[in-house]
Amino acid sequence: MDTLSITGEVFRACEFGLLDLKRMAGQVDDVSAIIPGREGGAIEFAALIQMAGVKPGATHAALASADGFRAAVPLVNVQKALVVYRLGNAPLPADKGGPFRFLIPNPAECHSGGADKCANIKGLSSIVLTRDPG
Repeated sequence: MDTLSITGEVFRACEFGLLDLKRMAGQVDDVSAIIPGREGGAIEFAALIQMAGVKPGATHAALASADGFRAAVPLVNVQKALVVYRLGNAPLPADKGGPFRFLIPNPAECHSGGADKCANIKGLSSIVLTRDPG
């Protein structure tokens, strides 16, 4: 089963699967309403990390994909980001960036805030909250 972990500067390290995400608050049923050209259902990134309890000193999220790709993003610039996890009622397929895909609605806004250029991450497997860009 595919899972997404949240660790680092959090009060509770967490690991979530598809069913866990479906039950959480912060659902976005139609990603295309926020990010034209994208499809699927998602959870708001802010709602997701709040489930782990963000510690006051956390400033960045180190995002990693299953294939080893990594990007660091300032938390202040990604509060409107989404984690897409389904297409209809099925898990997000790998050819669409699944099982979990991190998307920033306005990447240009984020780049000016110091986020890595490739902050839209396919195959997201872990989120580590940190006190610096890492």
